[in-house]
Amino acid sequence: MPSTLTDVFKATLGLFVNNGGDKAVENQKRDRTFHKCESLLREMDDMKSQLDGLEAREDLRTSVYFFKEGVDYLFKLLNKTSSTEDGTITPQAANLEAGSTVSADEKLLEGAYQSVLFDAQERFKEASLEATEAFNNEALSTSDRIQAMVLRVAATILEKLERPEDALDACRLCLGELHSMRAVQNSFIVGHKKGQPEGLFSEGERKNFISTVCNVNRVIYDVAFMVGTCLDLLNWPCVDNGKEYIDPLRDARVTQVHSWVTSWSIGQDGEHELKLKNPRGIATNTRGQLIVGDNEDRNVKVFDSRGTFVKSFSLSHEPSHMSLDIQNVATDRNNNIYVLIRRKMPRGEAYAVYLSGESNDLHRTFALRERFKGWNLAVNDNSKVLVLGRRSGNELVDVYDSDGHFVVSFGEERIKHAEGITAANDGRVVVVGTYFSYVHVFNEQGEHLFKFSLKVERYYLFLDVAFHWPSERILVAGKEEGNENLRVLVYTKDGEFGREIQHSGKWVSSFAGITVTMEGRVAAVVHSKMPGVLSKVVIH
Repeated sequence: MPSTLTDVFKATLGLFVNNGGDKAVENQKRDRTFHKCESLLREMDDMKSQLDGLEAREDLRTSVYFFKEGVDYLFKLLNKTSSTEDGTITPQAANLEAGSTVSADEKLLEGAYQSVLFDAQERFKEASLEATEAFNNEALSTSDRIQAMVLRVAATILEKLERPEDALDACRLCLGELHSMRAVQNSFIVGHKKGQPEGLFSEGERKNFISTVCNVNRVIYDVAFMVGTCLDLLNWPCVDNGKEYIDPLRDARVTQVHSWVTSWSIGQDGEHELKLKNPRGIATNTRGQLIVGDNEDRNVKVFDSRGTFVKSFSLSHEPSHMSLDIQNVATDRNNNIYVLIRRKMPRGEAYAVYLSGESNDLHRTFALRERFKGWNLAVNDNSKVLVLGRRSGNELVDVYDSDGHFVVSFGEERIKHAEGITAANDGRVVVVGTYFSYVHVFNEQGEHLFKFSLKVERYYLFLDVAFHWPSERILVAGKEEGNENLRVLVYTKDGEFGREIQHSGKWVSSFAGITVTMEGRVAAVVHSKMPGVLSKVVIH
């Protein structure tokens, strides 16, 4: 079995592992379950025996039976094609991959492989159908219906084990149905708020519902990530509890029940020169790389989509009588990097933009208008550089062409206490500020199109904005006064509220920029107030 498929198989079995613990511990449990297949098969037998005796459970019982048979086939297949402890394939199994040249004996082996795989797929197809019937049977208990959905998702993935990406659309539909269950929606209300509303379920049952739902979301996410499918996380199915939308994958409010929220941090691993010391500004490119300005090292650091350091390039080409501060960074659709800097000189200061190509060679620098103080920037599809700042006491946006020539200025009568700027589609420019927590949208010529207020109850201490091109969503991040969490509010390009993502903000004093990758991952520069903890980039 090819290694990617082996990983997908292992990830899917994680649906039947205890859902609430530490991720590393759960991965170890998953691997032990994988290598000791008889343990999982016994669990399937136990599950089936627990379902005996009730006619309403017939579909669920049959689903377990077919699923167990399918897993049994796959384990037999695995034993024939893999012999290493870590589950990687042997050279003999590698010859089974499509397009390889095989001998006559190997063709016989391939035929046997395909035959067993076909039998497994047929069992999983039947298991999925029976599980669907069970889930739709409202005579079953909530616990049984949720378990039916777990089986349905697992069977859907394993039925398409040769091309698991073909199962993902069906899995997203499964999430929509699971999240629409009234018991699930009510559970997510009490899962992140104090107090117990009246209901039919105990606190333990509600936590188990939340944990199972989060685990199903996580396994589908893991499989999508393994096969390299665009996750489109900003359109990931949420739980609508009637008051707000909860993202089971990334919302910090569910971590009190389930610790597998898909976030991690980067910038503090490796040698000292590779670490982020005082990050300011963050951007992403079409390759999913993260570009972060480090104001202490006076350089720009580049990380890949998994957070591994790739390279850096220095901005220290200034004369000795000058010093330099990085204000922010941006990228264009050609993956060029723009760095907004402030030059501190004996007689004052000046602002400029550095332009660097993909090779990170410094192409050129152009100065901003005299007396203009810039603190954020963006680049639109027409390679216009949009710089947010202040001149003569007025906050505004200055626009420069690709050669650094000043084009136009706008927003002077509109924007106040502005902090974030981003370029959207159709030439739109989005500006966000703390003054009444507003968002203003302009066209490229500076004409004001509309504005909308943020869905916040208190004053935002910090703000930044990003635009997700595939889904045409506006993301506004901020740290609300009195709330430790970093909140990310997601809107349509027309200002309609969609969802909220929260990052646990314990020990977070502030943040200095957000960006969003093509697949919908949100990355934020976070400054910590915890002693001994440096600033970092948090990825959701």
